Amino acid sequence: MTDRTTLELLDAWYGGDKDALMELVQRHAGWLRTNVRRRMSARMRLFETSEDVVQGVLLNLLKYNPPFRPANEQQFRALVARAVTNKLRDLHDLTTRTGPGPAAAEPLPSRASQICIPDKSSDRPDRRAEQHEERGFIAWAMNLIDPEDRRIIHWHDFERVEFAQIGERISMSEEGARSRYRRALARLRKQVEDLKRGQLDEMIAELHDDGPTAGAPVA
Repeated sequence: MTDRTTLELLDAWYGGDKDALMELVQRHAGWLRTNVRRRMSARMRLFETSEDVVQGVLLNLLKYNPPFRPANEQQFRALVARAVTNKLRDLHDLTTRTGPGPAAAEPLPSRASQICIPDKSSDRPDRRAEQHEERGFIAWAMNLIDPEDRRIIHWHDFERVEFAQIGERISMSEEGARSRYRRALARLRKQVEDLKRGQLDEMIAELHDDGPTAGAPVA
């Protein structure tokens, strides 16, 4: 491993250095692994190991590379820690609830969602780059929003589940599910816009004030 800083590695990864991605994962996996092991219950470990959680979250977040840049390593770690918290909440829900499980581990759109740039077909390199960038912002924002918001957006936008069926899943009327989706989408849009404006300190403060730090009991 080189002596490059986290921000230098992020810049290198965004610039196309594939080795920088694995170095980022190696650098940050240790402290995340310790945190995850402490917070996973024995039942959760039947579904995924702590290593699966850590590697999955880091690789998922870094797969797409939006052009926002954390100001320091603390900002980067705070964002990653929130994504891990949401993953643990998903696992907790999966092990304690019946019915449909949490959103997929990699909540990236195969088509442009309603918060994305218009999904017009084009082979122009600049158009493809623009779509890739937008999906990068969505990928990060989807990992940061509340798990319930993420689940509803995933069901409707990515799995094409109708609102009547979503209502049944969350014990709401069809119109109630539609309203819940609209509110979730508005919060997702705000997360994307905050990332685009580089307002990471404000976002991180909101994330820390957004309820419990984990959805699962300490084992």
